[in-house]
Amino acid sequence: MAILKATVRFRNKSGLYPVYIRFTQVKQVSYVKTSWVVNDKANL
Repeated sequence: MAILKATVRFRNKSGLYPVYIRFTQVKQVSYVKTSWVVNDKANL
């Protein structure tokens, strides 16, 4: 069974955090970049 989780990894030069979807299955982790970004206050 795969586990999905929305996460942020780092802050880019414009001060926004790109949102990634984290997939975990059988102790392997992979990230998929989305077009969503959030700021420090977590507003989309």
